[in-house]
Order: sequence, then C-alpha cells, then structure tokens
Amino acid sequence: MNHLKQIVASVACLGLLCLSGCAGGDSNVGQVTGTVTIDGEPINYASVTFMPTEGRASVGLTDSQGVYTLNYVIGQKGALIGEHKVYVTTKVVKEGSYGENSGGTKDPVRKQGRKELLPKKYCDRTASELTATVEKGSNTIDFDLKTK
Repeated sequence: MNHLKQIVASVACLGLLCLSGCAGGDSNVGQVTGTVTIDGEPINYASVTFMPTEGRASVGLTDSQGVYTLNYVIGQKGALIGEHKVYVTTKVVKEGSYGENSGGTKDPVRKQGRKELLPKKYCDRTASELTATVEKGSNTIDFDLKTK
C-alpha cells in the first residue's frame, strides 16, 4: 500500500511539473525593448510591430520618452527569436472615435488624434524597410527614423 502512495505522489508531482512548464510561456522568445525617435526626437503613442517570417507578431507602444517594450502574448513580453520585419506607425485615432468617451484626457495627442507622421518605408506593413534580429535573452533595438 505504501508503494502505491509513492507512485500516486510521483505521478502528481510529474503532472504539476508539466503544468508549470506549460504556463511558463514560449521559450523561443527574447525580451525586446528600445527607443523610437523621429528626426532625433522621441515620439509617444507609436505602435511598434515585429513580424517574424513564421509565427505570432509582437507589439509595443512607446511612452512619452519614445521607449517601447514588446508583448508576445498576454502575460509574456518579448518577440520570437529570429529575423523580423518591423513597422512603426504614429497615427493616433481621436479619443472617443470608437464610441463613448471614457471620461476624457488632457493629453492633446489622444484628445485630437494624430495623422501618420512617417513615410511608408517605416509604417506600411507590406512596404516597411525596417528589420530586426531578436536573440535569446534581453535585446535593445532602437529606431532613429527620418521623416524625409
């Protein structure tokens, strides 16, 4: 009987180990952060997208200092390891454009919206000339973009 308890306990431990490994996320993902500047100035609310040749894309949004961190899936930051096509968009939809205003904002960019500031060679998903290589571990990938 004691032997049966050991087997059951071992199977339970093995099951817990398998579950914890599954919840840990994709191990083929590297952490990615960086700064986006336009003509030398940081840009807020820019959307940065890394598209691998195969697999899920990763997206990040810049803060007021132009700093972004990529998100792979909910709860897991980063991007798949390997080569990526990258595009950066600066267009911001006017707050309230999609329905009920959420209480308002004092931020003029979000309140009034913003047209795309970048040429297609950076912001168009099919025409972007930007690329990046994500490696295992931490990656800092900066983009200094030019409007002309």
